[in-house]
Amino acid sequence: MLPYETIEEAEATLGRGLSVAEKVWFKYSANKSDFLLHFHNILFLCFFYSLASLPYVFIELNRPNKFKKYKIQPKVENTFRDMIKCYKYVIHTFVLTVGPLQIISYPSIKGYQYKTKVLKKTSMDDTKSHQNDKVD
Repeated sequence: MLPYETIEEAEATLGRGLSVAEKVWFKYSANKSDFLLHFHNILFLCFFYSLASLPYVFIELNRPNKFKKYKIQPKVENTFRDMIKCYKYVIHTFVLTVGPLQIISYPSIKGYQYKTKVLKKTSMDDTKSHQNDKVD
């Protein structure tokens, strides 16, 4: 859950206006649980891994000769169907391995966040107490 109730409160705390993307995310995530937002990591990872493979797909389908010297197996030519089959297999494996890992790791990440919040408060309290100790 976000520590701010409204967009105006978030802007006041940050000392600047929120960007359009930040406002959209704020409106979307304001009432969502932390667990559900943590689960979004799987979707983001799948999306970015899908985008990362696109240059390879375009290069492989166009088959320019200048890239053949960089291939490990230059005589092997993958078809679009082969690439889709590989992509489906990789995403399936990814979801079955990373998905549960994301769900299982949530309590430890939540605990780590709590620990850092406590450390921040403690260090801020120490700083304030040392500032009061200064003699002018």
